[in-house]
Amino acid sequence: ANFLVILPETDVQGGYFEAERLRIALGQTNYIEDFLLDIQSTKPRKRSAEVGNLTVSIGFATYPMENEIATEKDLLRIARMALDRAKLAGRNKTKSFDKSE
Repeated sequence: ANFLVILPETDVQGGYFEAERLRIALGQTNYIEDFLLDIQSTKPRKRSAEVGNLTVSIGFATYPMENEIATEKDLLRIARMALDRAKLAGRNKTKSFDKSE
């Protein structure tokens, strides 16, 4: 699943800090695995006592950014590129857009 978080008046350092805070918090929370499966099912299931952790890959972009972003679509495209880089870096990572990569 993909989610969008908008942090007004947040620079790159602030965006990275908030993204990491979210990633770490989600990774430290235990989730009942069967519950994660049940939310899409209409059939009752026996709950398991097993717990699992989530990994979260986060890509973010800031605006304004060196005239790279002219529209909202540009901002989303660049954030998506950063997300793809986070996943390619081994998942469970936070990446900002960096045109030098």
